[in-house]
Amino acid sequence: MSLIHAVLVVFILTVNGLIFPGFLSRRAGVGAGCGVKKPLLLAVISVCVLFASTTAWAGHPLVTDDAGTLGRGKAQVEIGSQLWYHKNVADAVTTDKSEGGEIAASVSVGLHDRVDLVMAVPYVWQSVETNDALVSRESGIGDINLDVKWRFFEQEGWGLALKPGITFPTGNEDKGLGDGRTSYRLFLIGSRELGPVALHANLGYLRTSNNEGNHQDLWHASLAAEYEVVKDWKLMADIGVSRNPTPGDDTHPAYALGGVAYAVTEKIRLDGGVKFGLNKAETDITYLFGITFLF
Repeated sequence: MSLIHAVLVVFILTVNGLIFPGFLSRRAGVGAGCGVKKPLLLAVISVCVLFASTTAWAGHPLVTDDAGTLGRGKAQVEIGSQLWYHKNVADAVTTDKSEGGEIAASVSVGLHDRVDLVMAVPYVWQSVETNDALVSRESGIGDINLDVKWRFFEQEGWGLALKPGITFPTGNEDKGLGDGRTSYRLFLIGSRELGPVALHANLGYLRTSNNEGNHQDLWHASLAAEYEVVKDWKLMADIGVSRNPTPGDDTHPAYALGGVAYAVTEKIRLDGGVKFGLNKAETDITYLFGITFLF
């Protein structure tokens, strides 16, 4: 194993080691949401819905996409789910808790060897409690996403792709299930394969309109690594940050994620992961599970 492989493996194992032993304590509330006020709790929910449903990412449970495409005539169906939890101690006598989840069905079709069309339809649910008293509970279809991935460069293990997309406001904004406006995005994706290790980097711009006076121009940056430990088993690590949509709040949501994927067959893959917030603007903890079918 080369030095660069060793460094990447240490990175993946470190992120996984930080997440899996520590997620139970965060579930109990020792996490990013403590010590902040209630408006921030609502902002965290908005960020979770906005970025969790922004697009159908390849390589679930990673947030960071890869530059690969399926190939002409091939298809992929991915069923991805997530459960998230956030706790906010507003003051000495008030504690707010929010939790929710999403199940998204994503269908990808290879229009060309270098071009994929991706459509994702999410079902979202969430609830908010104050001092253990239920404040709201909502569920329904979220915002539907449509993306096109174009891999415009591939050479000697390097890959570059552009991924424009659009989000349709099919989710109920009043219930917090959608953004309420059509939004657009463009991502630049880079990938590099180094034997059993694959690296991915994303840089994205999102244009969104809303009724809340939030920022309309958002950005996202993230890095991920995958390591094939043994045949059919991969460890994954992902870290990223996005612009906070709330005006006047310079704490940008940042996360770290660790996961694992298992190829049951050449056509079926199972995966799971845990994502946790690195600051108060990000959701405390999110559990991710998925199954992917290739055709």
